[in-house]
This record gives sequence, structure tokens and C-alpha cells, in this order.
Amino acid sequence: MSIPSVLKDHPTPHRLLHVKVTVQGYIGKYFSSGSVTLNIVRNSRKFYFVKEICFQLSLGLQRHFWGGGGGNNFVVLALTGMASFGTDKIPSKSMITFITTLCIIWCFLLSGTLALSLTIKFPLDILAEPLSSVKIITLVTGGAYIALAALSSARFSVKSIFKCCFIVGLSCIVYHFIAVLFGAPAIESSRETFHFAMLLSTLTVVPSCCLLGSDISRWSTVYASFRSTLGAETAVYLTSVCTLAGAWLGAFPIPLDWDRPWQVWPISCVLGSLFGYCLGLLAAAIYIPYKYKELSKMKLI
Repeated sequence: MSIPSVLKDHPTPHRLLHVKVTVQGYIGKYFSSGSVTLNIVRNSRKFYFVKEICFQLSLGLQRHFWGGGGGNNFVVLALTGMASFGTDKIPSKSMITFITTLCIIWCFLLSGTLALSLTIKFPLDILAEPLSSVKIITLVTGGAYIALAALSSARFSVKSIFKCCFIVGLSCIVYHFIAVLFGAPAIESSRETFHFAMLLSTLTVVPSCCLLGSDISRWSTVYASFRSTLGAETAVYLTSVCTLAGAWLGAFPIPLDWDRPWQVWPISCVLGSLFGYCLGLLAAAIYIPYKYKELSKMKLI
């Protein structure tokens, strides 16, 4: 397919054209409309590609009010979404290899530790001593992320460090409150609930603080707009989502009458969050090099 002349002659080197298509009509009594927006850009090699696809679908029920001045009123249900391909800031091949290797090593170490702790109860005994095990995992994981942040090229100001500490502390309280809302003991097992909240904060918020800092706009870009750049941001996003999903799934066996020691609060949720975190690391180790290889084939890097 030939490149349109409007793209060839456009003076902007990066973002070239916005294409929006809107369709409206009636489906029975329902008024519906939809629009699709394409953002077409090019890289330094003059390769044209679609960076973002934004879509919006609306479905409204038309109602006519006969009283008063009359007229039409639409009750509209809207669905909006965006798919971004995140090709603005792609790390080098060596950085992709380093992140992938780090995810594999950390996944192997953590999953191996969990398997040993559940079988031979070494080096941890999560079933018999869940609180001390959570403390050790929290210290080791949090310390590893802080060490990586200190060794990286990122520089954090003193103000940003204090903000990150505040965010981590606040997240522990928020996770504790959410766990209670989902049915965790509010008073009887408050220590266990807080340790579980501390673990979730270490696996989700601490990596984000070490990578994104205290800039709320960067957090919004990664977690709200789903536009994490390929590399460390993608790994942090995948591990955070899988950790929370694992913690949620880990709560399902608790009310069952199996009488197993791992059904005691919060052991199953701790195990679910840790296995979900390992699954996120594995997913990142597979997805990041695969996506980098696809972008290399398209000559976007």
C-alpha cells in the first residue's frame, strides 16, 4: 500500500495525522453512535505506523416527555477505550535482556523458596509462622528493589524520597482497610491483616515508587491509562496486577470446610499473592522480549 501524499508532505517528524471515523444511527428504539480515532506517526527511519487506537461506543435510549415544553431526552451508556502501542521510549536490547534475566532469576528464587517452605519448611515456614515469613519476604523484596533503584541511573530528591515513603505507608493502611471490607477480621486478627497489607504494598507499591518516583502523572500513565513503556514499567505493571489477582483468588478457599492449615487467615491470601507475583514475573519475562522482537521486525527501533 502506498503512503498517502498528506503523510509524505507533513512537516511534523513524529505525529503526522489523526484519523477519526464516526458512525451514528438507530437500532430499534436505541440511538447508537461509535467513533474510532487513529494516531499515525513515523519513526526516525520514516516508517509509518499506527501508535494509538481510541474508540468510543455510545448506546442511548430515546425517551419523549409529553409534559411541559416537550422534547427528547437521551439516557446514554458510553464505553470508551484506548489501545496504545508505547513505542516512544523503548530501551536498548541490552536493557531488555537485563530486565528479562532479572525477572527469570527472581521468579526462580521466589517460587523455589515457596516450594521448599511448603514441603520441607526451609528456609521459611509459611504455614506455621506466617507473620515472620511475611516479614522476611517483605524485607528481602523491598531491599532488593531499593538496591536496584540506588544502582540505577535514576536520581531521587530528598523530597521525592519522603513522598515515596508516605505513599508506601499510606498504601499499607489502604490495603488493610480494603482487606477488612472484603471480610478480613477487623479486631481479632489485626496483626495478620496488617502483615498481609504490608506484603501487598511491598509487591506492588514499592516497585512503583522505585521506578516511577512520586510523580502522580507517571503513575496515572502506567496504571490508569494502561500506557506503560516496554521494559521495567511493563514488568512492574504485570507483577502488580498478578499479585492483586492472586491475593483475591487466595481468599476463596478460606470459608470451605476442608480443615487445612493453609486455610487460616491470611495464609492462603499470602500464598496467592506470592504465586501471583511469580506468575507476573514469568509473564513479563515472556512478553517483554516477544514484544521487542515484534517491534524489531516492524523496524520501529
